[in-house]
Amino acid sequence: MSATRRETTVNGNRTQLWSCDDSAPARRLAAALDRADDRVNRIKSSTVYDAEVWIANGEIINAPDGWEIDSVFAASNGGTCVRFTETDV
Repeated sequence: MSATRRETTVNGNRTQLWSCDDSAPARRLAAALDRADDRVNRIKSSTVYDAEVWIANGEIINAPDGWEIDSVFAASNGGTCVRFTETDV
């Protein structure tokens, strides 16, 4: 199976959507976050989590209404990924 990645902007936040994933949760999370939030590097759709937010190093991000933080992943390259799950679905 092949996947295609598309990049778009939702509420001013850069969002990567994969053709093999349901992109609706990532779009909803991007819309729920502050417009063009400087802490947000990118938002990604995911097969395991509703959405993943890669944040700028050293920043903290809280879950917006209707979302909860599922886990936080520190990548070996120094990036930080916050994995979110929708609570109001």
